Amino acid sequence: KPKKQPKEKPKDNTNKKDPQRPHTQKQETRQEPLPEPLEETFQEWLTYKAEKRQHYKPTGEKHLRKQIQNRLQNHSIEQIIQVIEYSIANNYQGIVFDKLTQKGAPNEQHPRPSQTSRPNGANESTPTLGTII
Repeated sequence: KPKKQPKEKPKDNTNKKDPQRPHTQKQETRQEPLPEPLEETFQEWLTYKAEKRQHYKPTGEKHLRKQIQNRLQNHSIEQIIQVIEYSIANNYQGIVFDKLTQKGAPNEQHPRPSQTSRPNGANESTPTLGTII
């Protein structure tokens, strides 16, 4: 007795939530690249995330690019690059854009006191990172 072949159902091209609207195929939209040095740093960020097995989906990457583009309206390319590099160096899960507006941003230089008062009244030079290492 021959086995019955299952009937092939034609693909239903209707949207189950809204039958009036047919399903649309996902279109891969190519995002406009960021300015060159920033695009390179952005690619480093994507590599960093991939190494942590935290890949971006196309929609997430698109929105992150848009967020970076928006930040370029108020901040320089160099500032944004520094924030991305800071986030990678500190093993953060996301880019810490708050550092762009906070005191103590990665690109901000703080004046260092040349001398520190000691309780006994003697002043000594404050060791800097360069003198410690």
